[in-house]
Amino acid sequence: YTGTQIAWIPGLFVFSSSVFALVVGGLFDKYGARYILGTASLTYFLSFILLARCTEYWHFILCLGLLGGLSSGTIITVANGVIGHWFKERQGMASAIAMMGAALGGITFPLILNPLLEKVGWVWAMQGLAFIMGGVLAIGNILCKSRVRATSTSIMIDLKCFKDSRFAWLTLAAFSKRTLSSSITQVLS
Repeated sequence: YTGTQIAWIPGLFVFSSSVFALVVGGLFDKYGARYILGTASLTYFLSFILLARCTEYWHFILCLGLLGGLSSGTIITVANGVIGHWFKERQGMASAIAMMGAALGGITFPLILNPLLEKVGWVWAMQGLAFIMGGVLAIGNILCKSRVRATSTSIMIDLKCFKDSRFAWLTLAAFSKRTLSSSITQVLS
């Protein structure tokens, strides 16, 4: 496959992760973290178990692009929402520390995956990665707890939030960053 075709898989992952986060925010406000995070963790684990069995292009699109993206967006949204429940004064610092976990995963997973691919092959390497993530997600599910009771009765997006200029600019910046990085990846490949 060409680089452009391959770039569609992580591009769809990022898109589905970002778009579904809009819905998850309302679900989190209404139901809290426990069941949403547990379900998303199981589907993320499942996406990597299924990824080990992928043989066709459309398999990768469905497993990693859609299922992985939806579950990843859910996990990230709930984890960020819980931080807001526990931290008021140093919420930025707490969010930064939590996001360092993603950077740490971005560093350690290739270091784990490269030798695994050489020694045991694609199927067992992906399954090994799935079980490592499953363990980390299990710890996260145990430690992640909502403190504020669910207050919302609706899961619909409240567009009044865009009246706050800080939120509107943050949303624009996050969207631009993801769109630009995805576009640059496609151009470079």
